[in-house]
Amino acid sequence: MRKHLGNTHFKGIIMSKMPDRIPARKLSDITLPDDTYNADFQLTDRYQAFSTELIRFSLFGIAGYGFLIANVVVKSDEHLKTFTEQAALLGAGIVFLGLAMALALAYRFFSTGCLAYQISILRTLTRLENPHWTAEELEASEQRLNRERKEQLRTLRFCHRCLMASVASLVGGAVCVVYVFAAVLFGIA
Repeated sequence: MRKHLGNTHFKGIIMSKMPDRIPARKLSDITLPDDTYNADFQLTDRYQAFSTELIRFSLFGIAGYGFLIANVVVKSDEHLKTFTEQAALLGAGIVFLGLAMALALAYRFFSTGCLAYQISILRTLTRLENPHWTAEELEASEQRLNRERKEQLRTLRFCHRCLMASVASLVGGAVCVVYVFAAVLFGIA
């Protein structure tokens, strides 16, 4: 078995050193039937569509502040006074909405990485079934498979936390937006 140089990969949240994969010897080493990964792609697509909606609603909330300032606050000294009294809540709302967007974008980025792990894991499993590998090469492939499974699980957990925190931040930002609107428009403070 020839010696492989390490290659730096972005893995989950940290940078680590992983050996390069042994190059495929036959097309059967990398060919995957569609049904082995299509469900994963469809599920990820749905979750990414959900994260897109989180981003869209966050932008909508920030645009709501812009609408409030441009069309209500600057036209009345009373509304301006009320608005400035709500500056802390306004700032908190923008931070929550910005955080919701950032977490949803992080989810999208890392969930795509999980798909890459899934394809790599499936290809490694396919390699392990092929008879043309030496015992050393099979052992190296199994070690890589175990590392990738651990990294994928860690990344999946991180993705789940990003999505849940994004939802919580969006709710916090929406509450701030509604309260600031109510305080400015209806004098509720």
